[in-house]
Amino acid sequence: MENRLLIDVRELAELLGISTRQCWRGRDSGHFPQPLQIGTRCLRWDASTIAAWIADGAPHVRRQKWTP
Repeated sequence: MENRLLIDVRELAELLGISTRQCWRGRDSGHFPQPLQIGTRCLRWDASTIAAWIADGAPHVRRQKWTP
């Protein structure tokens, strides 16, 4: 991952080695950290939050009440 502040769903999928559809399912089910909403239709994930989430073993965010 480059030194970027925000990443889109394609970059998240590439980082995790999964499809973009699996990223949306993970977001909807509460497994992934919630993205930031920019405007009405643009969603981006904070790169530092995703890095911290991966470093913690990618826990189920909603079930384990994970916070960055």
